[in-house]
Amino acid sequence: MAFLALIGAACRTSARPTSGIPSGGKGGLRLVATGPLSAVAGTPVSISVTGAPTGGTVNIDARATLFGRTWTSSATYTASPAGTVDLATSLPVSGSYAGAHEMGLFWSMQPATPAPSIADPTAPEVVEVTATAGSRTTALHVERQLVAPGVTHRSLRPSPDGFYGEYFAPPPRATIRRPAVLIFGGSEGALGPPLPVGEVLASEGYPTLVLAYFGEPGLPESLSRIPLEYFAAAARWLAGQPGVDARRLITYGVSRGSEVALLLAAYYPSLIDGAVALVPSSTALCDLPACAGAAWTYQGRPVPFTSQTGATAPTDDPDAAIPVERVRGPIFLLCATDDQIWPSCPYSAAIEARLARFQRPGPELFTAPDAGHGVAFLLPYLPQLDEGNLIGATPAANPVGRAQAWPKLLAFLAGTRA
Repeated sequence: MAFLALIGAACRTSARPTSGIPSGGKGGLRLVATGPLSAVAGTPVSISVTGAPTGGTVNIDARATLFGRTWTSSATYTASPAGTVDLATSLPVSGSYAGAHEMGLFWSMQPATPAPSIADPTAPEVVEVTATAGSRTTALHVERQLVAPGVTHRSLRPSPDGFYGEYFAPPPRATIRRPAVLIFGGSEGALGPPLPVGEVLASEGYPTLVLAYFGEPGLPESLSRIPLEYFAAAARWLAGQPGVDARRLITYGVSRGSEVALLLAAYYPSLIDGAVALVPSSTALCDLPACAGAAWTYQGRPVPFTSQTGATAPTDDPDAAIPVERVRGPIFLLCATDDQIWPSCPYSAAIEARLARFQRPGPELFTAPDAGHGVAFLLPYLPQLDEGNLIGATPAANPVGRAQAWPKLLAFLAGTRA
């Protein structure tokens, strides 16, 4: 169940932060970008080609240097009677992805060279897009920043801070207090999830604390008997940071981390306003790796747990069902219909049913068709990861699911401003 490391940032080259402006080209062929050419990761850009021969073949290639590696993708299209290709609506005849996808050339990139041992994880992703039609060619550059200008970073450690985390603060804005996000990964331990969600959410304006809870110096070695008080202390620290609206703390958990995201919001409703649970469980599961006791404790006592992974109504301890009805604020769920790790969609349905049974507002649920557990690597448009059994029924389902879920997540967080 361990998540894999991100290959997610690019070496810096020049880029033009313009939008809606065609690039130069030979023979009238043009690449046109609608949307920002330079923006925070997760922001799409619509690319189209004009000036191609009517009904002719147009090849579009994308190339980037990411984490010291070269990544590439390509697709072939047939130009419309007007001599155009629109990546948002045009179906590739062949290439690295199928179907009409606005950012398909970006998320379908594959590595063309081996990974180096050292690379800069904070550099922006810069992609060169080239269109060719016969002897005509044109190109443009697109840049996506993982860390926007003005975002600040602070490392926190158990001694002296009391917890192990990385804090990302957005550029300060006078008189504006913003919701803050407390992020946990899953059974990989350490600082998760592997995608740089903390950096990007801070770049979107949300103060974010990414928290480790085992597997780091000063922390338990494994996911066993982790006190909820540990997370609550980190949440209280986050609430006290400049610019944070202490009434709007949101937990954000992936896989096993979804349990603590929901538990913390349920056990501390006066502290936590809402929860994001990605490929979640509706029950508190046993510890790892032994599955012999509780994964979580509260006030020194084990949180009720089950060893029946996948059971939405466990029989070994029915109280293992997470009491989501106690969550004060909204809940965002993302599930995958071909989840090979555990049944995240039945689990999500169980959360919905429990909220309904207690006459509580339902969650905002996004279901990713044919996707696997790895759809929870939520940042969209990044090159494909080697996700193994975290991929769903079709290779494109995870990146398409991410692209659809990401703006819904941002809208959910924005809604907490009310």
